[in-house]
Amino acid sequence: MFACLIIGDSIGVGMSRAIGDRYAGQCDKLVEERATVSQILSWRTPNKFYGTTLLAVGSNDEPSRLLALKLTRLRQNIPTQRAIWILPYSRTRAYLINSIAVTFGDETLDLARFQSKDRIHPVDYREVSAVLLPEH
Repeated sequence: MFACLIIGDSIGVGMSRAIGDRYAGQCDKLVEERATVSQILSWRTPNKFYGTTLLAVGSNDEPSRLLALKLTRLRQNIPTQRAIWILPYSRTRAYLINSIAVTFGDETLDLARFQSKDRIHPVDYREVSAVLLPEH
């Protein structure tokens, strides 16, 4: 069975709903509105290996060296075959998160590709999830 994890802030909440609609409960979810990386680091992750992990984090944190260290620690603590980081609309945050993804050889999906009304959240999470999980 395919095991996946969605971890993150409000963007993670939206992604988990859109992905859940398509994959009915196959993904564990550790998501919360307005969550910071520090809060996410305090959460207990399920004790299993994931085929894919989607990380939608960093939108609620100030870009800094400390954030980079926290993101690195977060990634080190997730046992997964494949990690996909959702890059936020904020270019400064996106560049920082992308640098962590590159360090680990992970994939990214840039929200800048998708329409937004507030430059924080995509208008249609289903559109984003369709890029991540195309129909066969």
